Amino acid sequence: MPGSLLFALRYLFALLPFTYVLLAEPALASAFSLQHYWLLFLLFLTSIELRRQFPRFTLIGLILETTIVLWLTYDVSALLSLLWISSLLSSERSDVVTLMRSLLFAGWLAFNIVLFDSDTTWLVLFNLVVGLAISFQWYRLKMETEQQLQRMEYDHLRGHNYELEQARQEMIQFSRMVEMVAQMEERSRIAHDLHDELGHQLVRLKMMMDASVEVIEVKPEESKKLFLIVRDQLSDSMELMRATVQRLKPRQMNTKSYSLKHLIEEYRDAPVAIHYSMSGQPIEMYPSMEITFYRNAKEAIANAIRHGHATIITLHLHFDQRHIVLEVRNNGCIPDHIKLGMGLQGMKDRAETLGGKVEVATAPEVTVRTELPIL
Repeated sequence: MPGSLLFALRYLFALLPFTYVLLAEPALASAFSLQHYWLLFLLFLTSIELRRQFPRFTLIGLILETTIVLWLTYDVSALLSLLWISSLLSSERSDVVTLMRSLLFAGWLAFNIVLFDSDTTWLVLFNLVVGLAISFQWYRLKMETEQQLQRMEYDHLRGHNYELEQARQEMIQFSRMVEMVAQMEERSRIAHDLHDELGHQLVRLKMMMDASVEVIEVKPEESKKLFLIVRDQLSDSMELMRATVQRLKPRQMNTKSYSLKHLIEEYRDAPVAIHYSMSGQPIEMYPSMEITFYRNAKEAIANAIRHGHATIITLHLHFDQRHIVLEVRNNGCIPDHIKLGMGLQGMKDRAETLGGKVEVATAPEVTVRTELPIL
């Protein structure tokens, strides 16, 4: 309810009866009566304003206003009983609700007694206007209560939104930590590859070179065979080094370089057909999830080509409400048993870091399944 409307109604019921009686009633002919009339009216208005500004004076002010209006109604004119409507419209919520209601009821009863001996029209008019004023106040206070409840609900929702935003920020921080852990795991794996595979190969090659040098004069044919073996193994070592460097530093330093479509482009010239499909309702993935799917798919493709001699590889990415699943199938040779080497172990470690898992099936065809939960 607009405050301007309440203000207008409050002073309308105060000024109209006062002005009408001031101009029309002959009982105010003498100067003493006029001064007395003005004094009581100003005291009435002052009490209303003090009661509105200082709620602790509500009961005292209401008693004073009721007394003044009763006096004016009895002494001057029954029309002045309408001044009491301003008191009703000035009544706000009070901590002493029961006492407040009792005073209002006592005031209403007193006005009915005073107006009982006057014209019945005034009695009916007064009670009608009081009923309207009470209905108006009830509706106003109800609207204020609903607005206050809405504000409380809004504050409650705002608090929930703040908590959700905090949770989102914590989730982002957690995602960054997960990505950092995944990077550390990958770097650890790369270091393991360099040390265990490339390092051992280089040591073995050095020993073979030393042996070929020792027998080059007495057994040149055997020395030549050793050199040829060293050459072939150096080629394998160079390929291992190239693959390790590619994992360490991708060609495009952004998350798009870890997309599955980009991975398929890398094998465009390879003697293998790679097909990609997707189902479900796609969502934007965290970088750590994209990197995990990318690296697991790359490892699965490499194993299918190197060990299974596959010619057709199928990548299928599926989104459901709680998980994202990547399946890599190939038509290569089906092994008798799955050996848990460093490649498969790295795939499992990456998925488990994000709360997921990796499964390998061999029937009806070799399938590597990576499942990650939606964070």
